[in-house]
Amino acid sequence: MIDHAALVAMKRNVSHHSIGMTLVALVTSLPEFAISTFSSFVGEADIAIANVVGSNITNIALALGLLLLLKPYERKEGCIDAGFMLAITLICGALMLDLQISRIDGLILFLIIFAFIYLMKQKKNYQMGEAYQKTGVTEKEASIWTDILISILGMGGVWIGGWMIINGVVGISTLLGIPSLALSLTVVALGTSLPELATSIIAIRKNVGDIAVGTLIGSNILNIVFVLGTAAMVRPIAVAESIVIYYLPLMIITALLTVIFIKLGRMGRVHGIILLLIYAAFLVGIGMGI
Repeated sequence: MIDHAALVAMKRNVSHHSIGMTLVALVTSLPEFAISTFSSFVGEADIAIANVVGSNITNIALALGLLLLLKPYERKEGCIDAGFMLAITLICGALMLDLQISRIDGLILFLIIFAFIYLMKQKKNYQMGEAYQKTGVTEKEASIWTDILISILGMGGVWIGGWMIINGVVGISTLLGIPSLALSLTVVALGTSLPELATSIIAIRKNVGDIAVGTLIGSNILNIVFVLGTAAMVRPIAVAESIVIYYLPLMIITALLTVIFIKLGRMGRVHGIILLLIYAAFLVGIGMGI
């Protein structure tokens, strides 16, 4: 998937970061979309909201934290996108303050997708364009549709793997009588974040870190505007008080730190450790029954 996503980026004259935020992020967010939408439909509000909040915290605090331990990220590309992620997170938080995300709230979040699309259309990377020209590859020599198809098939495999893990772990955890909120914040959120984590680690190993960072930022944006927005339009979602008091601030902090770290121009192991400590605080809160 990573190989062909990179080829799509080259052939369409867009950056690795942008392709990570769109093509890769969209499909790696499908597990969150499927679970939150279905949970909302059947009236399981805790799973619907906790899955999104937990996944967004996990994507940055755990996934990005682990990636930075593996390899520093030394580019400033993505600062505007991270700022957009922070803005969306703050809007989502404001809508949660009344302990409910109504259908109108869901529609507001969903409509922000168009702002996201506009942002992506405005982004151009001339360096990638020059690299494309140097390769001498033409559309006749290698069809972009082949790369898109293979990328989608690869992502489908990642999605199926995520579903298998979720179904197995949720079944076992249910037998142990774990509360649905705690289960959704940890096991379900971690399970639905596995596609982002897996693809990001592979991207780092293939020296396309921009895809890794772009995937995590794009996934967090889509989790809120696409996943949570759609789930709320299906049925209004009640928000637990503990989400607003403890977990929402953690989600905002992770988004804010992402902006600050990327603005610095270099994210290293120290930044990764800071993010992992936040994930540890996240787990402590769940363990304490917050």
